[in-house]
Amino acid sequence: MPLLVQPAVKGSDHPLFYQARESIRRAIIAGRLKSGDQLPSEKNLALALGVSLITVRRALDDLQLEGLVVKEHGRGSFVRALPIEQKLDHLAGFAEEMEKLHHQSSAKVLDIGQVPASADAANHLAIPPGKPVQKIERIRYADQEAILFNIMFLPIEIGVKIASEDLTQHGIFPLLEGKYGISLLEADYQFEASVPPQRVQKALGVKAHDPVFLVHRTVYTEERRPVSYTLLYYRGDKFRYAVHVQKARAAGATVRLKSQFSMVS
Repeated sequence: MPLLVQPAVKGSDHPLFYQARESIRRAIIAGRLKSGDQLPSEKNLALALGVSLITVRRALDDLQLEGLVVKEHGRGSFVRALPIEQKLDHLAGFAEEMEKLHHQSSAKVLDIGQVPASADAANHLAIPPGKPVQKIERIRYADQEAILFNIMFLPIEIGVKIASEDLTQHGIFPLLEGKYGISLLEADYQFEASVPPQRVQKALGVKAHDPVFLVHRTVYTEERRPVSYTLLYYRGDKFRYAVHVQKARAAGATVRLKSQFSMVS
């Protein structure tokens, strides 16, 4: 198996299983083993690395726990997609983020209509419950794969304008700012694990107990007025979030957030 992995060095300060694991990891990160590739058999890996089968299995178990490989019974081990990093230090729409991360985004509009605001939507939009709001449901795709089910609620005065646009071709944030002159300042996010409604499961191609990540997002204008409240259902096998925070050392200290998601094949 030339050029894929480097043999372990006996007598090194590092244990053999550590060397085997890091050698396979380097091959994945360097692109010698790509997303979706099947790894050589455990026997061939053991020969190439110069270690025992037990050592190879331990190395692969560690890499599976880290999410770099997946072991399929009767088939072998496969490379999973490397995590794609998305920072939560700015406000951006799905299409903008996918473009930045070199993925092709697209959208399918499922439903557009006016509905009475639920207590939840009304609370986030700072309006009375039952007041009409514009509801927009879309599926968002990355590289033609359903990744996100998006349910957005907007105040009726701006919602009717957005509803008249071609939302398969245009993102809502660019429309709000570019066409309608509404400057977006900031957003609040809430994260939770979720068992989504059946229509969301069907749209995302997931089963009842597959992991789905639900994000509640409220976007505000420069006047600190809520302009949208959105439920974002992400496929749990495609996105992975990690948050980095810094300890506040003084009054008014800021917190830096970073999210990470992986598009897993």
